[in-house]
Amino acid sequence: MNRSVAVAVLSTVFVSHLCVAATTAGKREQLATQSRERITTIARTLTIVNWVGRVNEVLAQTPSAKTLGAKWNPQNPSWDKAFDEMLSAVMNRFDELHDAPEAIQRLSMPFQSNLTEAEAAEVLALSAEERKQLDDYADTMTLAVNLMSHREDLKVGSPEYQASLERLTHMAKLPTIKDIPKLKLPAKTVDDYRQARMSSVDFYETAMRGQLELYFFDHHEAMTKIASKAARAAAAK
Repeated sequence: MNRSVAVAVLSTVFVSHLCVAATTAGKREQLATQSRERITTIARTLTIVNWVGRVNEVLAQTPSAKTLGAKWNPQNPSWDKAFDEMLSAVMNRFDELHDAPEAIQRLSMPFQSNLTEAEAAEVLALSAEERKQLDDYADTMTLAVNLMSHREDLKVGSPEYQASLERLTHMAKLPTIKDIPKLKLPAKTVDDYRQARMSSVDFYETAMRGQLELYFFDHHEAMTKIASKAARAAAAK
């Protein structure tokens, strides 16, 4: 059996094992499975935000732009076009890897920590509308915490904070949350569930980040060529 066939067989066995495990999983694992689509969407949103600076850095430092001076900036059409091409390449890789077994395993891990089976049962017992309100609130808080960790200059509640958070929630396809949902759940259950979802996003995004770093390293020459081509195009105008 050659290596590629062996890997394919092992992958099939591993995925089959996950499917069997899911059928016998506890309530916390049920929550992890139900939360998977939203959590990967939140992580994708944060990945885009985190890679904006990295891509812009490559464009800013391309040797071909040394003679352009202040003309070479993110508002330049050639820069903007190259930025879209480079970021799209990174995010296409994200989409290729988003359901990799290791990433999904990491996504599920936080649901097995502070959240108890009893608390998971309480969340699962909510109506569809109540559950949506809880998930929307928890995920908005995840985005808010990440926003503040990257923008220490922002003041919670300020117009700039609200605008920045609204952009993130729009990217993640979340509604605007005005207040904590009024649900018949103990405060500890709400907090433990929120923390599980927040940590799940972090675990998953970290796993994907490592793979994207490898991808960017392996394709650094191609990325550099895109930046150089864009700078030459800007110089020719």
